[in-house]
Amino acid sequence: IKKWTQERRQIVERYNESLKDISTLAIPFGEEWNKCVYNQYTLRVQSRDKFQKHLSKSGIPTAIHYPMPLHLQEAFSCMGYKQGDFPESEKASREVISLPIYPELTDEQKDAVVAAIRSFNS
Repeated sequence: IKKWTQERRQIVERYNESLKDISTLAIPFGEEWNKCVYNQYTLRVQSRDKFQKHLSKSGIPTAIHYPMPLHLQEAFSCMGYKQGDFPESEKASREVISLPIYPELTDEQKDAVVAAIRSFNS
């Protein structure tokens, strides 16, 4: 597990360095003291659906792990929150998308992910 975690962190460093200049993306960040496992590498992009289609056409798999904010999920309906109560959470749920980050990714696959993202025109 330690090896997989280190490999995921290396992928994050590579992705972050390669994508940091793209103003339409919000990339993950962390502090030196915060040792994230990065089970997912989740970006925020305003035109997520278009972005996802572009990556799919380029052969890049993606996932949307957080499609609905907690306050709108049935399990939390007893709390009485409604659409619009947490606008930032709702916005984030429309923008998040996760990229491949499994430890077995080859350098060529990582390069393909970056190239597909860099070729996207929102």
